[in-house]
Amino acid sequence: MNILRQSQRVNVERYTLDFEWNDTPGAGFSFPCDKQGNVLQDQICCQAGRENLEKCLRGEYAVTLKGVVDCSYSYLEHAQGKCYCGKTVDLVSHTNECVCGRLYNLFGQDLAPRSQWDPSGAY
Repeated sequence: MNILRQSQRVNVERYTLDFEWNDTPGAGFSFPCDKQGNVLQDQICCQAGRENLEKCLRGEYAVTLKGVVDCSYSYLEHAQGKCYCGKTVDLVSHTNECVCGRLYNLFGQDLAPRSQWDPSGAY
């Protein structure tokens, strides 16, 4: 197998500008923004969202500005390899099977066919 992409940790930086209803703690509005709290208008999905932002900013809603919230996260992007048959295989578990039936481990190393595995689990 030819490894096309090694597994890697991907970090995503994300922030929201949050407003909370005065009479309903924990409920309110979150708008995508940068680290400084500048709202990212192009990431607000619809006109209603933009209108809600304007009403929060103008004081038309009974909300309190909670500030910028760090919503950053990370995830593991699994390795990918190219099988000898030419198909791409995502290496996501201890045993990864190509559409052609060939088996690989997490590191892209060939595994014996399942018919050769010891069903008792003894090695």
